[in-house]
Amino acid sequence: MGTKVLLVGSGGREDAVARELVKGGASLYSAIKNRNPSIISLSREHIVCDETDFTRIHKFAIEQGVELAFIGPDPVLETELAEKLMSSDIAVASPDRKAARIETSKEFMRDLMTRYSIPGNIPSRVFRSSDEMKNFLIKNGKEYAIKPIGLTGGKGVKVMGDQIRNMEEAVEYGSSIIERDGRVLLEERVMGEEFSLQVFTDGTHVKPMPVVQDFKRAYENDTGPNTGGMGSISGPDGLPFIRKTSVEKALTIITMIIDALRKDGSAFKGVLYGQFMDTENGPVVIEINSRFADPESMNVLSLIRSNLSDIFHGIAQGNLHMNVEFEKKATVL
Repeated sequence: MGTKVLLVGSGGREDAVARELVKGGASLYSAIKNRNPSIISLSREHIVCDETDFTRIHKFAIEQGVELAFIGPDPVLETELAEKLMSSDIAVASPDRKAARIETSKEFMRDLMTRYSIPGNIPSRVFRSSDEMKNFLIKNGKEYAIKPIGLTGGKGVKVMGDQIRNMEEAVEYGSSIIERDGRVLLEERVMGEEFSLQVFTDGTHVKPMPVVQDFKRAYENDTGPNTGGMGSISGPDGLPFIRKTSVEKALTIITMIIDALRKDGSAFKGVLYGQFMDTENGPVVIEINSRFADPESMNVLSLIRSNLSDIFHGIAQGNLHMNVEFEKKATVL
């Protein structure tokens, strides 16, 4: 029997992880919110529960003698699950809550990039007052992306000049976020081609995956609202419309962020990915996330040659020295 691996999550992203783990010889134990028949068929045992119920999942892991764990969904990374598992001597290839703030708090991410002078940052400001935000927008005259500070599932961001048609709508949307969350983040609007770059990291070593572009907008011709993902593509040697130098610079930015987290006392172990915009001045960071991208993970995991269980072991143990290899093929999801 191979390593007993706990997988948390029930979507297509987690199914892609499950398939690779089992293919590599792992014994899979799953905690799923929805009854994904593929994940169930791959698992030796599974429980159906709220994926943020860390107490129940921790108990399940102990009962099954799990040795290694990987957490898929971002809301679970805001819970105590990673810490609970590690306290029970279960290796975890996902970040703890402190490190996961790089995704769960956009304010923390922007502040970290500023404090460590990391390139690719976007001018931004947090507002706790609707009047202050309104006065800033009127006085400044620029277009902004209006974002909640925390997790939105890829659906909470609205951009002036795009989903937001005028100043009145901008103030209304920003004020609704302040009323709900107590604060809102405004980031200057940037233009260019978006791309996703994912990496495996043990907090020091960084192993990049193929670059992917996903499509968020619903409806034909991208006329609808943002979704969690409408599809994604990758090429055999990058993407022809994304400059290779921009991908290289993006990897440098990610590496600097991982180094900054370690120096900041929040060492990041797991999968980290950056959503970048390739502007005329080079790549800028749209967001940083503390898990596999969805759906872009399905592109890269269909190409991976290396044993995913071995990669997760290297991440959890802080010795990810192995080469991580991918097939040079195009993917379309």
